[in-house]
Amino acid sequence: MREIKFRGKTPEGKWIYGGISINYDRVWIDQEYYGDTFVDKETVGQYTGLKDKHGVKIYEGDIVNMHYFYENFDSSLGVYEDEKEIIGIIKINEYGVYLETKCNEIYYLCIYVQEPTEELEIIGNIWDAGGLLKESD
Repeated sequence: MREIKFRGKTPEGKWIYGGISINYDRVWIDQEYYGDTFVDKETVGQYTGLKDKHGVKIYEGDIVNMHYFYENFDSSLGVYEDEKEIIGIIKINEYGVYLETKCNEIYYLCIYVQEPTEELEIIGNIWDAGGLLKESD
């Protein structure tokens, strides 16, 4: 069973990890040793239950670099396995954890992530390092 844990950023800019309490428009992260701490609700992300290649816990909103393997097609070669590095945002929906990345000007690519091993590396998050996504387009 996956550990249910959240993180959020305080108005002072510090990341807090723990359980969550919500009351109207206010959100608190319940810390085991320090009590409840108010956080900006826009920065709250849930732990995915997954870790990157360095053993760091992956949360919603993390920006990751992924070594992606896929089937490609060439008229002279036929179908072959190809690979590339992609940068995207970790998100969670009712189907699971996925990486969302911009494929081109119109389309987004969503890749469901179940058991990342050496393919994923956290390089930031959308609140502290959103510029990483602009550089990768």
